[in-house]
Amino acid sequence: MEICLIRHTTPAIEKGICYGQSDLSLASTYAEELLEVKKNVIGAFDRIYSSPLKRCSQLAKDLFPTQEISFDPRLMELDFGDWEMVPWTEMDRKIQEEWMENFVLNAPPNGESMLQLKDRLVKFLSTIQEDRVALVTHSGVIRTILAIVEQTPLEKCFDYQLSYGEVKTIDFEKMDDLST
Repeated sequence: MEICLIRHTTPAIEKGICYGQSDLSLASTYAEELLEVKKNVIGAFDRIYSSPLKRCSQLAKDLFPTQEISFDPRLMELDFGDWEMVPWTEMDRKIQEEWMENFVLNAPPNGESMLQLKDRLVKFLSTIQEDRVALVTHSGVIRTILAIVEQTPLEKCFDYQLSYGEVKTIDFEKMDDLST
């Protein structure tokens, strides 16, 4: 199976603000960024999946205007809970450091851990039946999918560098047990 991973374009938010599942609009540069993304999305897809958040759903609709899009909440970004829309500099430093020491198992207050994100993505990936799909989603989701497929420890998922609007195509052999 081939999966085309498409990260949303630049969101309309100031730098330094924590956001994950907050439903942000796209930046004023969207039209230009869309043209660049279109250049990198090649060929036809059996199915299109997208996060339901605006920054992904708008891109999916504009990239695939004639195709049905399946909006799946499992493709939403990591839930940062109480930290959503809070500047990183205004968070409790001790709690933030504890999270960063083990973000795989620790969750932000009332949010989710990377392991929880991985679990929902494993469930999502196990449902894909088509040969060639496109996923319009977020950097945390893409990094986690890459870690799953390449069997990389989640602790290293931030080694995957992703720009806004970046497109990565991967081959994915369905595994009987994705959690390994």
